[in-house]
Amino acid sequence: MNVKYLGDIEPWQWPEDANEIFLETLQDANAEESDRILAAELAGNPITMSDEIAEALLSISHNREAADALRGQAATAFGPAFEMADLKGFDFPEDIPITESMFQRARNELRKLYMDADVPKHVRRRILEAATRASEDWHREAVRAAHQSDDEDWQVTAVFCMGLMKGFEAEILNALDSQSSNVRYEGIRAAGSGAIKAAWPRIARFISAAGEIEKKNASRGHPCGCHRRPVRSTDSADGARRFQRRGDTRGSGGRIGRGR
Repeated sequence: MNVKYLGDIEPWQWPEDANEIFLETLQDANAEESDRILAAELAGNPITMSDEIAEALLSISHNREAADALRGQAATAFGPAFEMADLKGFDFPEDIPITESMFQRARNELRKLYMDADVPKHVRRRILEAATRASEDWHREAVRAAHQSDDEDWQVTAVFCMGLMKGFEAEILNALDSQSSNVRYEGIRAAGSGAIKAAWPRIARFISAAGEIEKKNASRGHPCGCHRRPVRSTDSADGARRFQRRGDTRGSGGRIGRGR
């Protein structure tokens, strides 16, 4: 059994040694990069997350020789554990997949990496997206700086993070009017996460417009998505269900499960 197989089945179907398979893949520098990225994604699930896996993920996040995609996914994997710790605390440590000492250590190390301007942008973005799932004082300034950037990627990250924080309702509403479809998309998700009522009329217009595009494409005799796939109202739900299986999600039903 390998990590690819585990990626194709539900977490509740994973064998008891799934965490060992993930750990072995993460630690194997000779394994295929795609396998290590998948292992990092799956290992973040609270079912298998542990201090030992967290140690491996931190090692990858620090490794300047590793691919940016792998380092970024290693950082992302901390999201669910951070969020559980932030919501529940450690009064009942058995409910949290990592220990309090590892929680504090991981947050501190990832913050240092984020503050290092020499760390690739992709890695720093993923660190911020994971870090904001457990609130700290430095997050708000970092998110504002990302939002004010001229770089669309940073703006996307900022709006995503705003959906996990309070006090950014105005910025999220503004994101719905962005010229960037990626920023608008994150704005919709953030508005849903924050239950921002003022956003619903705009979101309804997006859904209506997508329906009109689909009707026009159908009337022209070619299926939707022949040239460009339109936004569909089911996309977010389908995406949430896919990610929810893996534990590191943006799914519905509260903050747990919202992540990249």
